[in-house]
Amino acid sequence: EWMSRLNDERANIRAALEWADQTNLEAALYLSGRLYRFWESFDIREGVHWLAELLENPRSTAYPHARAKALFAQGRLLTWLEQFSQARSATQASLDLFRVCGDRQGEIDSLLLIGYLSDATEKMELSEQSLALAETLGDIWRQAEALYQLSWIYSGDKQLAYLEQAIILFRKCGDWSRLVLALSKFGNSVMLNGDIALAQQRLDEAARLSDQLNDKDARSVVLSTLGRMAIIEGAYGQARSYLQEALELWEE
Repeated sequence: EWMSRLNDERANIRAALEWADQTNLEAALYLSGRLYRFWESFDIREGVHWLAELLENPRSTAYPHARAKALFAQGRLLTWLEQFSQARSATQASLDLFRVCGDRQGEIDSLLLIGYLSDATEKMELSEQSLALAETLGDIWRQAEALYQLSWIYSGDKQLAYLEQAIILFRKCGDWSRLVLALSKFGNSVMLNGDIALAQQRLDEAARLSDQLNDKDARSVVLSTLGRMAIIEGAYGQARSYLQEALELWEE
């Protein structure tokens, strides 16, 4: 719902950014930095354009915390564009500034993104560091994020244990979109281990949530997993239907 409202206000957002770029650069940096999830879903390249324009302004260094937010957002969007070297550089700069400003939550976010951009060893170290810091702060959502990232490093029972914890915490803090992804990954993992019944249970919940959210990206993840499960069960027509719908959503 909020994403739809933002999209309806896109022209006003652009006008606000253009105005703030000239009259209140700190506000422009904060606004652009906080819009990254919207731009991830609606227009990555527009977000990259605004962030580059604002961050390249030499006056932006006068606002370290606002600049840190914008740099983190830039790192996220460049990751989507697979410009990994530039993404890591921007995120490292955001991490340094968050630490200077004493923003521990921003520090966790940057550590997790750098971990995502790293090899398995560094990813594990940074994810565990993020988890410990989130636990210290009592930040449930960031604990869930760290646990979910750790689940991509391991396989088997250890992976499922991390996913189970992430699912509990995403459910507790009400992040339904991330819950859909965690449920889908859990379903995929247990499916590959042969537990079709448990996989179906988790995927059914993920499908219901993605429909309620009208989250097409999350739904496409669920559909692709359902498609793989249908292949295993020999239901090739159903598998093709699931995968075709997932493909159409991703193309859209």
